[in-house]
Amino acid sequence: MNKEIKLGSGIGELKFGMSPEEVLKIMGEPDEKHRENFSDEDVDFYAEEWHYDELELSLSFDMLERLELSTISVSSISYLLNGQQLIGQSRADVEKAIATMDLSSDWEELKNIEDGGDLISNEDEGLSLWYEDNILTEIQWEVI
Repeated sequence: MNKEIKLGSGIGELKFGMSPEEVLKIMGEPDEKHRENFSDEDVDFYAEEWHYDELELSLSFDMLERLELSTISVSSISYLLNGQQLIGQSRADVEKAIATMDLSSDWEELKNIEDGGDLISNEDEGLSLWYEDNILTEIQWEVI
């Protein structure tokens, strides 16, 4: 699997907007699946999250017109953003690397979420960076 993150698009053969069936043909069955209903009245308003443990890859599908791939999360050092390995790097090193990329400068920071970690997100790019103890542990990006 190609492990180059493509913001706004996907990763490798996985493209935002794909159906679960299309993803299954590429990835096979996930190790775990979770379904979250957003409404008690409308059972068709839900999301699914799939986890591929060995790849350290999670995929989220949201029900819009149909269930489709909308968010990808990775936590392995083997994934690259603009050719750079960022997971496992210090926040200062990640910020230096991000500054060299052609990304929007509109970043928002949330501190002490999910077990005390920090989240830095860029809504314009659909990109979220998750830190624990100032070390990047996860990159998440979504359809924009």
